[in-house]
Amino acid sequence: MKNNNAPARNTLDAHKKRYSNARADLLVMIVLTVANIILMFVGSDTMMLFSAMIPYMSVASGYFYNGGIVYYAIAAVFIALYVLCWFMSKKKYQWLIVATVLFSLDTLYLVDICITTGDFASSSIDFIIHALVLYYLIAGIITGKKLKEIEENADGLGEGISDEVYTHNNVNVDSEGNTIYIRRADAEIKSRTLAEAEYNGHYICYRRVKRINELVIDGYVYDEIEMLIETPHELSAVINGDTIQAGISSSSISYINVNGKRIAKKLRLI
Repeated sequence: MKNNNAPARNTLDAHKKRYSNARADLLVMIVLTVANIILMFVGSDTMMLFSAMIPYMSVASGYFYNGGIVYYAIAAVFIALYVLCWFMSKKKYQWLIVATVLFSLDTLYLVDICITTGDFASSSIDFIIHALVLYYLIAGIITGKKLKEIEENADGLGEGISDEVYTHNNVNVDSEGNTIYIRRADAEIKSRTLAEAEYNGHYICYRRVKRINELVIDGYVYDEIEMLIETPHELSAVINGDTIQAGISSSSISYINVNGKRIAKKLRLI
């Protein structure tokens, strides 16, 4: 049995890839921060961008100003927390929130350094890099939240997710095989028309209301599907022997078919 509410695999893969990229960016930042510390100890003047300031400056304080083990401990704690966030975020996106808070503190520390020295110009690239890291982390949080919602919506609905179009099977039919409508369509509610057409005296409208896609015929909802993120699917109804279908194809085309013949279509840009 096909799963009507399950997201298509290509949608899931796209979100998983974006989330994986956010975690990879976090790991790169950790590695480059550690690399900068190592370069300091070997006497190199080279400093990698896309790194954290607090661990680096803490080690520098201990190394150059004989600050002792306290500064090294501060650096170790921050690096350990970043590593923990990276590792734990594999299962829970909330750990990227922790990483974002830590790096926000790092950004504030950079601002404090610039205020103290009165030199913002020389740190302009650092500010850009910090903004990029925060952007990637926040994007990862948003994507992780979406993935969580998708998993919760799909929970318990079974396997068999694929790139094919999911059909919605109606079970409410009358003695002549015609589909019985679900309810009268709310004409006042905010909606987005995805495709519309007239056929044999019937007005057919395929629309989205909040998270629900509806097949509306002559002002009545005959079929619907609820999805957080739209994926290929097909709604259908039988009216006076005519099979009316509406949905979204894998090529992002909204369409209306009657008896297998396409009578309306619209390219979906968003």
